[in-house]
Amino acid sequence: MCGNRAEYPRYSLECAAPRVGRQASAGQGLVDVEEENLFSIGMMSPLAQGQIVQAEVCDPQGGNRKRRPLVIVTATSELSDQEPLVAVAVTSRFREPLQDDDVLLPWHPAGNVRTKLRKPCVAKCSWLCQIAVTDVVEQCGIVPREQMREIIARVNALPS
Repeated sequence: MCGNRAEYPRYSLECAAPRVGRQASAGQGLVDVEEENLFSIGMMSPLAQGQIVQAEVCDPQGGNRKRRPLVIVTATSELSDQEPLVAVAVTSRFREPLQDDDVLLPWHPAGNVRTKLRKPCVAKCSWLCQIAVTDVVEQCGIVPREQMREIIARVNALPS
C-alpha cells in the first residue's frame, strides 16, 4: 500500500544505522565480521532502517504493481513481524534538477557502493509505501547515513 504523508508518523534517524560488514555483539556495540557471515544461504538478515529491499508495490497512482526497490524509513527498533513497515520507493526515473522530494543515492556501474545500485537512482520521498515484513523478497544494499538523514527530513517535511 502506498500513500501520502498524512497516513504515516514522523521518523527519526536511529543511532545504530546498519553497516555492511559489521554486526551487533552483546554489550560490545558493533564489531567487524566478514560479509559472507552476515547472511546464511537462503535466509535473510534482520531488516533495519536505511536498508534497501525489494518488494512488490504499486506506483504512486495505485496501479502498475511490480517488484521495486525501497528504502526502509521505519526505525529498526520498531520493526516487527506483526506490524507493517514504511519505506520510500527508489526509482531510476527522475529529472535534473532534482525535485524537492528526491534524494540522489550513491551508485556505481559495477554496484561497488553500499547501496549496491548500478545506475543513477533517487529515493522518492513522497512515494511512501507500507508493506509487511513478509513482503520483502530481497535485501539489497544500505543507504549511507548522510542520505538517510536527508530522506527522513524530507519525509517528515511532507504536508500532513
